Amino acid sequence: MKILASLLLFVSSGTLFAQNLAQSYQVRGGISTESSYRGDKIEKGNRDVRHKEKEQVLKMEIRRMNPNAPSNAKVYWILAMDDMQGRLRPVGGGEQEIHSQVGIPVEITSDSISVKERDWKRKNGKSGGREQDLKGYAVLVVDSEGNELGFKCSPNSLESKSRSYFSEELAKDAEKEERQEERAAKRNAGRQKKNKGF
Repeated sequence: MKILASLLLFVSSGTLFAQNLAQSYQVRGGISTESSYRGDKIEKGNRDVRHKEKEQVLKMEIRRMNPNAPSNAKVYWILAMDDMQGRLRPVGGGEQEIHSQVGIPVEITSDSISVKERDWKRKNGKSGGREQDLKGYAVLVVDSEGNELGFKCSPNSLESKSRSYFSEELAKDAEKEERQEERAAKRNAGRQKKNKGF
């Protein structure tokens, strides 16, 4: 009974430790407009049309809060656009390795995304328009084994899609790392074989 109790305590402690690590990095983010362009008015049939375009980025602040968490981590992110039909869809993502000291934020800025808008005004005075806009983002922080260290998603409705995206990216990175290890092992084996030949 003592052995079983000790084993249960060890397992539960390990689970609690893993849960704590999953929240050991604080993630903050926000979408920012870097630049914008407003085109000239163009006549098309019975209406005047004007095109607009802006460059938007995701600015992230990653902060390690738990001293027991690894200082080296990898950050994945994804942006979501509200398209002209009003649906949220992923439009771009990225990743970056970071080294973080406890309590000191690491700032990351994503590549810019071009967002377009079109307004029109008819000769009879009626007007309308269609626009795209970045409406959401998700950020995941993981350790070298792919274990979650931090996560943030806005809006919450994007969580399912973003986690699916991150799972695919983690799988791709794992396959890439495995191929690199296989190539390195083959090179080492070739060198050893060559050295034995002398």
